[in-house]
Amino acid sequence: MPLPEGSGTLHGRLLRADGTHGADIEVTLVSFARSGIQGLGRTRSGPDGSFRFEGIATDPRIVYFVVAAGGGVRHSKQASFGEGENEVAV
Repeated sequence: MPLPEGSGTLHGRLLRADGTHGADIEVTLVSFARSGIQGLGRTRSGPDGSFRFEGIATDPRIVYFVVAAGGGVRHSKQASFGEGENEVAV
């Protein structure tokens, strides 16, 4: 099921334990709504380790989990939008 649509952006940057950029790593974003509906999106990190999910729902009741693993990077982070927020950095 795709991620819920909206006007939000969730972005971040992957770094390895040694501080170098986590380039070309698959990043998965999973959404969990209180209604029980889940969504899933995938992207790859850029040369500088950055990743971005745009056009996602900003409902504060939706919890997002960002997961990245591979190439020396292991990352899992929970995030959600605050009331009135359109952008979240992780």
